Amino acid sequence: EKADLFYVPAYFPVLFWLGQNAVGDDPHLACVNETLAALETFPFLSRSAGYDHLLIYGFEYPHWKRLPHLVLDTYSPLIGNALLLSV
Repeated sequence: EKADLFYVPAYFPVLFWLGQNAVGDDPHLACVNETLAALETFPFLSRSAGYDHLLIYGFEYPHWKRLPHLVLDTYSPLIGNALLLSV
């Protein structure tokens, strides 16, 4: 509870890359959903509306497609506020 920053040890870009052409249920996108649902069970994400959470992203993230199933805000409105470190 005294932390200033929370690192989320999940690499969502790989899951988005693997599920980018998904039609219907996709196990990779289900993993994104399950991970963020689990994260929301803790009080820390809502404490600062996600602004104190850090996610690692890489160049392979297909964000340029802007498809709803490839955007974190689709899975959790608070995680869209997280800091993204691109490597």
